[in-house]
Amino acid sequence: KAHDPDIDIELMITDSMGWTPILIKTVINEALIVAHDAGREQLNYKDWLAAADERSDGIKQPIRSWHRDDRRKTAYHEAAHAVVGRYVLTESRISKATIIRRGHALGMVVPKPKEERTSMFRRSIESWIMVSLAGHVVETRYLKDLSTGPSSDLSNATARAVFYVSQWAMGPTKLVVPLKLGELPPAPFVTAAHELLDQLYAETERLVLQKMTAVHYVARALIERDELIGDELEEVFQEAESVDPTLAQPFERKLLQFRTFAPLPAAQTMGEWQPKAASTAAAGTAVPQPAAELGPTGEGDVWPEPPAGWLDDPGMAWTPPTA
Repeated sequence: KAHDPDIDIELMITDSMGWTPILIKTVINEALIVAHDAGREQLNYKDWLAAADERSDGIKQPIRSWHRDDRRKTAYHEAAHAVVGRYVLTESRISKATIIRRGHALGMVVPKPKEERTSMFRRSIESWIMVSLAGHVVETRYLKDLSTGPSSDLSNATARAVFYVSQWAMGPTKLVVPLKLGELPPAPFVTAAHELLDQLYAETERLVLQKMTAVHYVARALIERDELIGDELEEVFQEAESVDPTLAQPFERKLLQFRTFAPLPAAQTMGEWQPKAASTAAAGTAVPQPAAELGPTGEGDVWPEPPAGWLDDPGMAWTPPTA
């Protein structure tokens, strides 16, 4: 097919991992139609991505008279997903961030693997859960107003957390329980999944606060341009890092800990949990600290706020305060 000679074939290969040959051919043909509709004879990467997105997510349905506050909050929601994804999904790249509606989704962030993998690992699963939690974090902690938007994100996070502890034996027990579709596991597994989500939520909150400058910059770019693809998104991150060099520092995850699985009646209750540290400490070994106490965290944190008008003026400079 006629294509831009500078098109990144490697990106197209990683985008299409797991596709059938028929699907690849169909998307290429539809990408060429997208190019022709735009008055071009050759397809480029954006045409390819647009065709692939229509296949997976439906056609674009821009909101012509979108309430300014709703648009702003959606931009911050998606920006949080993009920022958390960039800093914890080390084996993926953020292919696209958008606030153009498709189907029921007002926006989306699309991570793609950098190379094909055949197995899932605990650290990666935890990172994907953090990406899912990011929108809820920024709405609750920064925007101070929770929408219905994070519901599907939380559904994905819950499903992964339940499988993490009940199907993949990555939590506090090696037991694996058979589950029917839509069925929750026994109560101890639900408790463990809840603990996992609570601790990863606290980690996500800590990451978003550390990288809040990047969230502001990505949100502003989305408000201005609606959609950021590949290098466009990376340029926004580089701009944010140029004014806030601390963004370049890696995010250090804390260790996760769980209560004793299925405790006896005399065991500690939900509100009394403490890490099992005594025997380890007595042996002179460093004791890993849990990611966070269960429950709300960070109430005293100060979230950086750009000056009035900055969000709507891409030419306005802002250097966030440093600690």
